[in-house]
Amino acid sequence: MKVTCNQERLTKALGVIGRAAGQRASLPILSHVLLAATQAGRLQLAATNLEISICCWISSQVEAGGAAAVPAQALGELVQRLPAEEVTLTVNEDKRKVRVTAGRVQANLNAADREAFPLLPGIEGETAQLPAKHFKELVNQVAFAAAGDGGR
Repeated sequence: MKVTCNQERLTKALGVIGRAAGQRASLPILSHVLLAATQAGRLQLAATNLEISICCWISSQVEAGGAAAVPAQALGELVQRLPAEEVTLTVNEDKRKVRVTAGRVQANLNAADREAFPLLPGIEGETAQLPAKHFKELVNQVAFAAAGDGGR
């Protein structure tokens, strides 16, 4: 896999999906983010803690397709500190390392096997679209009833 994308978009996407990646997960793979590149010019980022799953797609230049699971926290912190340039993500032949390059900065991260990452559930049935403003209003109307901790 070899993908080039915008640093700002990648940072924002990692921030969104990082909420689903568990810091102290029971399975080590749940603290990873799945990077999957397709030839359609999009990079998919996905994370799950087996209760919720978040997927995000960003536009990118895909030179070679593929997938790898990378520690979410390490990748997020690294990409956030990179210069505001194009970021290149390259997975080596044995899919055990991901090289992150931006300008003169290069870093290697250990990757987990893509097959170890849990399958993400699909959406079945009918879906509806709702403007974000209205959705936020609806959540604010019921958020007071949610428990602050698991003790209740």
